[in-house]
Amino acid sequence: MFRLYRNISPAPSSIRRLGPSLSAAIVVPTLLLLAGQAVLAHSAQAAELLLASSTNYVVNSTDDLPDADTLDGQCIATVTAACTLRAAIMQANFASGPQTITVPSGTFLLTRVAADDTASGGDLDVSDALTIQGAGSAATIVDGNGQLTHDRVLQVLASAAFMSLNGVTIRNGSALTTSSGLFGGGILVNSELGSNPVVTLTEVLIEANLAYQGAGFYAEGNRVNLNNVRVLDNTAFQTGGVFLRDSIAVLSNVLIEGNISTDGDGGGLFGFNSTLTLLNSTLHANSTATIGGALGVSSSQLTIRDSKLYSNTAGSGGGAL
Repeated sequence: MFRLYRNISPAPSSIRRLGPSLSAAIVVPTLLLLAGQAVLAHSAQAAELLLASSTNYVVNSTDDLPDADTLDGQCIATVTAACTLRAAIMQANFASGPQTITVPSGTFLLTRVAADDTASGGDLDVSDALTIQGAGSAATIVDGNGQLTHDRVLQVLASAAFMSLNGVTIRNGSALTTSSGLFGGGILVNSELGSNPVVTLTEVLIEANLAYQGAGFYAEGNRVNLNNVRVLDNTAFQTGGVFLRDSIAVLSNVLIEGNISTDGDGGGLFGFNSTLTLLNSTLHANSTATIGGALGVSSSQLTIRDSKLYSNTAGSGGGAL
């Protein structure tokens, strides 16, 4: 069952044309019944691949220090010789094949300022197949410290065929500068033509991130599975919560709440040229200054089943979608 509760938008006469800085988008309310089996099948194949993971790096320090030597096969950070989250990711990127990182409870505050894709500074860059296993989203917190770093929290590069993130909070990232890029303040997933990596998030909280577009989570050209994920209180010019471009995505038991789009369509969720399936999910109290307080789609196919959209607001039209 799909339920639309009270969502707020102005009278049709007050709808305004999109500004020149936005691509023209049509919010499509049609609900197409698409199963999304393809993305689940790819996820299962990737999971089988990860069973053969050669190394499990166990993080034992909340310090934000890089790996001392990526050639030695050991997670040993500079200065302290502990295994930090950053050092573990650097080692996993350099190692051959899929790897696993186990992260204990604690707050992992990013403090290294840099603009690179090596994970040595700034955001945490993942460039090869990887599983990150936290102790639960209430216990394992990765804080991007965006006011200092001016960078997002986590970036999955096109070379990573698979990324699984489990039991973690991603918060306080910022993608508002040309050095960091403008997409995905919490998590950015890149792809190249034909690469189509699989990204799976399970029991993850994404909150209080900033970006120009897709502040919580931004994916382009990917197969995305969000399972038991909460996307809360993120703010962007367009789509505070989740932005999906050229992607196939299944969102199951997801809560998208309190996200803000200051001047673009889709306060909580937006899909462009994508196939989106919402299952047992809730979009609540999201807002936009334009169209589609809960969600917006353009050139996309959308399925909504057993989900609720309520108390979302839009300045120009479509409080829900």
